[in-house]
Amino acid sequence: RFLVFLTVQASVSLRVLPHVSNHEMFVLLANLSIFHAIIFYVVKRKSFNINQKDLYNLFAPLIRLELIILYFFVVLHKLNSAFFTTSASCATEFYNAQNSLSILPTSEFIYALNAYGTVLIEALIPTLLCFRRTRNIGLLIGLCFHCLIAYNPINGFYDFSSAIFAAYVVFTAASFSNTAHSLFYKARNYLNRLKETPFSYKRLMSIIGVLFCLLVALPVVSKIVTDYFRYLLWTGFSIGFIILFVKASFFTREKSLDEVARFKPASPLLWLFPVIIVINGMCPYIGLKTESSFSMFSNLRTEGGVSNHLFIPANIQIFDYQKDLVEVISSTKPILQQKADNKQLMVYFEFKHLVSDTRPEKVEYIRNGKRQTFSWATASADDELVRGNPFLLKKIMKFRSISKYEPQPCSH
Repeated sequence: RFLVFLTVQASVSLRVLPHVSNHEMFVLLANLSIFHAIIFYVVKRKSFNINQKDLYNLFAPLIRLELIILYFFVVLHKLNSAFFTTSASCATEFYNAQNSLSILPTSEFIYALNAYGTVLIEALIPTLLCFRRTRNIGLLIGLCFHCLIAYNPINGFYDFSSAIFAAYVVFTAASFSNTAHSLFYKARNYLNRLKETPFSYKRLMSIIGVLFCLLVALPVVSKIVTDYFRYLLWTGFSIGFIILFVKASFFTREKSLDEVARFKPASPLLWLFPVIIVINGMCPYIGLKTESSFSMFSNLRTEGGVSNHLFIPANIQIFDYQKDLVEVISSTKPILQQKADNKQLMVYFEFKHLVSDTRPEKVEYIRNGKRQTFSWATASADDELVRGNPFLLKKIMKFRSISKYEPQPCSH
């Protein structure tokens, strides 16, 4: 069942590439690494009789390593001048959004402190996770941090946070899984006892009453609380998870069966997906894709031979995709006209994809300093804007639009 679940989830993600978010890209690669570990296990042992503990010890180091790599790039991408410019920083934008009731203080100092504090926390968490003695503290800080950012109204970060929560499980001691297992069986035994309780009209009326209250309450709650999924379901899940973790990790005498959580894969053959995750994170700096490369909400710019990174220059780029920029002047398609209205530049690769996909009647643009006009009705079948990009490249590469003006504003 687990293998079928992984296969279905991975196939869905692969089908919608490259239109996947950063956390979906991480989950996809993590799932594929688990799938890879299962295949490695079966081939090595020449048997489908899988020992759960042995399999867990095979893929858990991969997920641990991949999560540390993810944090590394999340921090690295934020080390740019725009992120630390309070007027443009994503940290400022999210702080103001979170402060919709004007309860928190606002000043240039607070905004700067928020930007530096964000980077510090995101660097501190993986550092603490790397060492056994500080691991539980790192997990607790990470759980609280990702629980809180999920409430930001700009973006539904609970999807990203829930993926991080799941990855944290491989860093926990055996006491955590044992406590969760115990609670699950207690709940199941309680439900079984309810089933075995002799029938009575009083019990039947109680069940009907509870169901009626739920039917009435849910529509009312959904109208009062606009984002009830976040404020009810996420709150229940995240707080319950944190309480369970604290109880199992800080208030139990049970010791972990694996005191030292390993990071090194058991075989060189298992390095495949950790290496792919590294390459995915490096893409903006080597001239490849800028979307789903873990650079979310970082204000990073590496396009057009310009880098706003504090110490990684644009001239180290191996590939030329990002160097070829287009400015849309006008278009009959709203999605392209929006780029012109917002004063945004596009990587030509992405421009080609958008034109071939949307088929605008007309689009005027500037490329390499030359103003050009494209008309779908008069374009030949061999025109590269008609042909678009090769299928494989179109599947693995997507570029975000950037502002003509610095500092770069906050974008996904």
